[in-house]
Amino acid sequence: FFLERRLGLPFDAILVADVGRTDLHEYDVIVIPEASGLDDSGQEALASWVRNGGHLVAVGRGTSTAAEIAEIETRDDEVEADSAESIDRFLLGREARESLDWSEDVPGAILEATIDPAHPLAWGATPDGRDGRIFVLHQGTRVFEPAEGVESVAYFPEDLDATAGIISDENLSRLEQGAWLVTTGVGQGSVTLFADDPLFRVFWRETHPLYINALLLGGM
Repeated sequence: FFLERRLGLPFDAILVADVGRTDLHEYDVIVIPEASGLDDSGQEALASWVRNGGHLVAVGRGTSTAAEIAEIETRDDEVEADSAESIDRFLLGREARESLDWSEDVPGAILEATIDPAHPLAWGATPDGRDGRIFVLHQGTRVFEPAEGVESVAYFPEDLDATAGIISDENLSRLEQGAWLVTTGVGQGSVTLFADDPLFRVFWRETHPLYINALLLGGM
Protein backbone atom coordinates (compact mmCIF):
# COMPACT_ATOMS: atom_id res chain seq x y z
CA PHE A 1 0.00 0.00 0.00
CA PHE A 2 2.73 2.46 0.98
CA LEU A 3 4.75 1.87 -2.18
CA GLU A 4 1.74 1.88 -4.50
CA ARG A 5 -0.48 4.59 -3.00
CA ARG A 6 1.91 6.88 -1.13
CA LEU A 7 5.07 6.75 -3.25
CA GLY A 8 3.87 5.50 -6.61
CA LEU A 9 6.98 3.33 -6.69
CA PRO A 10 6.86 0.18 -8.84
CA PHE A 11 8.03 -3.07 -7.28
CA ASP A 12 7.85 -6.85 -7.66
CA ALA A 13 6.47 -9.08 -4.91
CA ILE A 14 8.42 -12.34 -4.64
CA LEU A 15 7.06 -15.30 -2.72
CA VAL A 16 9.36 -16.44 0.08
CA ALA A 17 9.48 -19.96 -1.37
CA ASP A 18 10.68 -18.56 -4.73
CA VAL A 19 13.60 -16.45 -3.52
CA GLY A 20 16.17 -19.24 -3.90
CA ARG A 21 15.23 -19.86 -7.56
CA THR A 22 14.72 -16.24 -8.64
CA ASP A 23 17.30 -14.23 -10.57
CA LEU A 24 17.83 -11.51 -7.98
CA HIS A 25 20.49 -9.65 -9.92
CA GLU A 26 17.91 -7.59 -11.80
CA TYR A 27 16.99 -5.89 -8.49
CA ASP A 28 18.78 -3.02 -6.75
CA VAL A 29 16.87 -3.22 -3.44
CA ILE A 30 15.12 -6.12 -1.72
CA VAL A 31 12.93 -5.70 1.37
CA ILE A 32 12.32 -8.49 3.88
CA PRO A 33 9.00 -7.71 5.57
CA GLU A 34 7.91 -8.22 9.16
CA ALA A 35 7.77 -12.04 8.78
CA SER A 36 9.81 -14.01 6.27
CA GLY A 37 10.67 -17.69 6.91
CA LEU A 38 13.35 -18.01 4.23
CA ASP A 39 14.84 -21.45 3.68
CA ASP A 40 18.58 -22.11 3.32
CA SER A 41 18.60 -21.67 -0.46
CA GLY A 42 16.78 -18.37 -0.22
CA GLN A 43 19.13 -17.08 2.46
CA GLU A 44 22.21 -18.04 0.46
CA ALA A 45 20.75 -16.42 -2.67
CA LEU A 46 20.19 -13.19 -0.75
CA ALA A 47 23.67 -13.30 0.79
CA SER A 48 25.27 -13.73 -2.63
CA TRP A 49 23.13 -10.94 -4.08
CA VAL A 50 24.19 -8.54 -1.30
CA ARG A 51 27.88 -9.37 -1.65
CA ASN A 52 27.60 -8.57 -5.36
CA GLY A 53 26.17 -5.10 -4.82
CA GLY A 54 22.56 -5.45 -3.70
CA HIS A 55 21.00 -3.42 -0.89
CA LEU A 56 18.95 -5.45 1.58
CA VAL A 57 16.41 -3.77 3.87
CA ALA A 58 14.72 -5.75 6.66
CA VAL A 59 12.19 -4.75 9.30
CA GLY A 60 11.05 -6.21 12.63
CA ARG A 61 10.96 -9.99 12.77
CA GLY A 62 12.24 -10.11 9.20
CA THR A 63 15.65 -8.89 10.36
CA SER A 64 16.89 -12.28 11.58
CA THR A 65 18.05 -13.43 8.14
CA ALA A 66 19.54 -10.06 7.19
CA ALA A 67 21.32 -9.72 10.54
CA GLU A 68 22.96 -13.08 9.99
CA ILE A 69 24.11 -12.07 6.50
CA ALA A 70 25.58 -8.82 7.87
CA GLU A 71 26.93 -10.46 11.05
CA ILE A 72 25.02 -7.96 13.21
CA GLU A 73 24.22 -9.14 16.72
CA THR A 74 20.60 -8.81 17.80
CA ARG A 75 19.60 -8.13 21.39
CA ASP A 76 16.26 -9.89 21.31
CA ASP A 77 13.44 -10.68 23.70
CA GLU A 78 13.72 -14.44 23.38
CA VAL A 79 14.85 -15.71 26.76
CA GLU A 80 15.54 -19.38 27.32
CA ALA A 81 14.07 -20.89 30.48
CA ASP A 82 14.84 -24.29 31.99
CA SER A 83 12.07 -26.81 32.57
CA ALA A 84 11.77 -26.08 36.30
CA GLU A 85 11.28 -22.36 35.62
CA SER A 86 8.71 -23.19 32.93
CA ILE A 87 6.70 -25.38 35.31
CA ASP A 88 6.75 -22.67 37.97
CA ARG A 89 5.46 -20.21 35.40
CA PHE A 90 2.67 -22.51 34.25
CA LEU A 91 1.46 -22.90 37.84
CA LEU A 92 1.14 -19.18 38.44
CA GLY A 93 -2.31 -17.69 38.84
CA ARG A 94 -3.84 -15.57 36.10
CA GLU A 95 -3.00 -12.24 37.72
CA ALA A 96 0.61 -13.28 38.36
CA ARG A 97 0.99 -14.57 34.78
CA GLU A 98 -0.39 -11.34 33.35
CA SER A 99 1.98 -9.32 35.53
CA LEU A 100 4.95 -11.43 34.42
CA ASP A 101 3.96 -11.19 30.75
CA TRP A 102 3.70 -7.42 31.09
CA SER A 103 7.18 -7.18 32.62
CA GLU A 104 8.71 -9.27 29.80
CA ASP A 105 6.81 -8.06 26.74
CA VAL A 106 6.46 -4.66 25.08
CA PRO A 107 3.03 -4.57 23.41
CA GLY A 108 3.67 -1.05 22.19
CA ALA A 109 5.38 2.09 23.44
CA ILE A 110 6.47 5.41 21.98
CA LEU A 111 10.14 5.92 22.77
CA GLU A 112 12.53 8.74 22.00
CA ALA A 113 15.61 7.69 20.04
CA THR A 114 18.81 9.54 19.30
CA ILE A 115 19.39 9.95 15.58
CA ASP A 116 22.44 10.91 13.54
CA PRO A 117 21.16 13.94 11.59
CA ALA A 118 24.20 13.92 9.31
CA HIS A 119 23.61 10.38 8.07
CA PRO A 120 21.90 10.10 4.65
CA LEU A 121 19.30 7.68 6.05
CA ALA A 122 18.21 10.40 8.50
CA TRP A 123 17.78 13.18 5.95
CA GLY A 124 14.37 14.84 6.40
CA ALA A 125 13.48 12.69 9.41
CA THR A 126 13.39 15.59 11.90
CA PRO A 127 12.04 18.57 9.93
CA ASP A 128 10.49 20.28 12.95
CA GLY A 129 13.80 21.26 14.52
CA ARG A 130 14.22 18.30 16.88
CA ASP A 131 17.82 17.93 15.78
CA GLY A 132 19.17 14.57 16.90
CA ARG A 133 15.88 13.17 18.26
CA ILE A 134 13.10 11.08 16.80
CA PHE A 135 10.12 9.21 18.28
CA VAL A 136 9.60 5.57 17.29
CA LEU A 137 6.76 3.15 17.89
CA HIS A 138 8.43 0.14 19.46
CA GLN A 139 7.17 -3.39 20.15
CA GLY A 140 9.08 -6.20 21.81
CA THR A 141 12.65 -5.75 22.98
CA ARG A 142 14.48 -6.32 19.71
CA VAL A 143 17.40 -3.93 19.15
CA PHE A 144 20.83 -4.31 17.58
CA GLU A 145 24.14 -4.29 19.39
CA PRO A 146 26.37 -1.35 18.43
CA ALA A 147 29.62 -2.62 16.93
CA GLU A 148 32.62 -1.53 14.91
CA GLY A 149 31.79 -1.25 11.23
CA VAL A 150 28.06 -0.90 11.92
CA GLU A 151 26.52 2.57 11.69
CA SER A 152 23.87 3.17 14.35
CA VAL A 153 21.65 5.70 12.59
CA ALA A 154 19.08 5.69 15.43
CA TYR A 155 19.51 4.24 18.92
CA PHE A 156 17.96 4.36 22.36
CA PRO A 157 19.96 6.48 24.82
CA GLU A 158 20.82 5.83 28.44
CA ASP A 159 18.16 6.64 31.04
CA LEU A 160 15.47 5.73 28.51
CA ASP A 161 11.90 6.58 29.45
CA ALA A 162 8.62 5.99 27.65
CA THR A 163 6.85 8.95 26.12
CA ALA A 164 3.64 6.92 25.97
CA GLY A 165 2.49 3.31 25.97
CA ILE A 166 3.15 0.22 28.07
CA ILE A 167 6.66 -0.92 28.96
CA SER A 168 8.29 -2.14 32.16
CA ASP A 169 11.37 -0.62 33.76
CA GLU A 170 13.24 -3.87 33.08
CA ASN A 171 12.58 -3.59 29.37
CA LEU A 172 13.52 0.07 29.29
CA SER A 173 16.88 -0.89 30.81
CA ARG A 174 17.27 -3.73 28.31
CA LEU A 175 16.74 -1.35 25.38
CA GLU A 176 19.17 1.33 26.57
CA GLN A 177 22.09 1.93 24.18
CA GLY A 178 20.60 -0.53 21.73
CA ALA A 179 20.43 0.49 18.08
CA TRP A 180 17.00 0.81 16.45
CA LEU A 181 18.24 1.49 12.88
CA VAL A 182 21.59 0.22 11.64
CA THR A 183 23.36 -0.12 8.32
CA THR A 184 26.60 -1.75 7.26
CA GLY A 185 28.45 -2.75 4.12
CA VAL A 186 28.65 -6.40 3.07
CA GLY A 187 30.98 -7.06 0.15
CA GLN A 188 29.97 -4.62 -2.57
CA GLY A 189 26.47 -4.22 -1.13
CA SER A 190 24.84 -3.18 2.12
CA VAL A 191 22.29 -4.23 4.71
CA THR A 192 19.93 -1.90 6.60
CA LEU A 193 17.91 -3.14 9.58
CA PHE A 194 14.93 -1.60 11.41
CA ALA A 195 14.14 -3.08 14.83
CA ASP A 196 10.43 -2.42 14.16
CA ASP A 197 8.28 -1.98 11.08
CA PRO A 198 8.65 1.77 10.32
CA LEU A 199 5.39 1.58 8.31
CA PHE A 200 3.30 -0.03 11.06
CA ARG A 201 -0.32 0.38 9.91
CA VAL A 202 0.92 3.40 7.89
CA PHE A 203 -0.08 5.77 10.67
CA TRP A 204 3.19 6.42 12.54
CA ARG A 205 4.59 8.90 10.03
CA GLU A 206 7.62 9.90 12.09
CA THR A 207 9.61 6.94 10.73
CA HIS A 208 8.39 7.04 7.12
CA PRO A 209 11.29 9.25 5.91
CA LEU A 210 13.80 6.74 7.30
CA TYR A 211 12.19 3.94 5.33
CA ILE A 212 12.03 5.98 2.12
CA ASN A 213 15.70 6.89 2.47
CA ALA A 214 16.60 3.24 3.05
CA LEU A 215 14.89 2.29 -0.22
CA LEU A 216 16.11 5.15 -2.40
CA LEU A 217 19.54 5.90 -0.96
CA GLY A 218 20.66 2.51 0.28
CA GLY A 219 23.31 2.19 2.97
CA MET A 220 25.51 4.96 1.45
